[in-house]
Amino acid sequence: MPNDVPFIANAAPFGGRKISRNGYSRSAHTRRAYSRKGHTIVRKATVRKSRVPSSRITDRGARGKWREVNKSNGIEITHPGALTGVGYSAVDKPSVRHSTLRRAIKKFGPTSTYRKLKAVATFTKRTSKGRSRKFNADSNWVKKKYM
Repeated sequence: MPNDVPFIANAAPFGGRKISRNGYSRSAHTRRAYSRKGHTIVRKATVRKSRVPSSRITDRGARGKWREVNKSNGIEITHPGALTGVGYSAVDKPSVRHSTLRRAIKKFGPTSTYRKLKAVATFTKRTSKGRSRKFNADSNWVKKKYM
């Protein structure tokens, strides 16, 4: 454990893990078979029993208390996966993405498509910066071409 990061507290909601400003420390454990939320069992054949060393999990969230201050959850996604439904994917070439965005604009309209792209860009800006840049570039393309 690096000494340059001071620990703030031992938090009960985090299973007794020490919480700091930059994340929390995960204790060493043995990885075994488990059950998912939908009661799907991941058996020993797919998850080999192995020893996971203790490590530091970095906090990628923004500082502050958005919900307490603003009394809302922020950006609301009404139809998750709507852009994927018309064939949009961030890993495609720009020409393919633009053609699928044209389909999305015919289905949802330019404003709604623009807002969907901006929302996904905002949600992925800390976890997947490259894809977030693509979503932003595509939203700017929609804004420039159709609005």
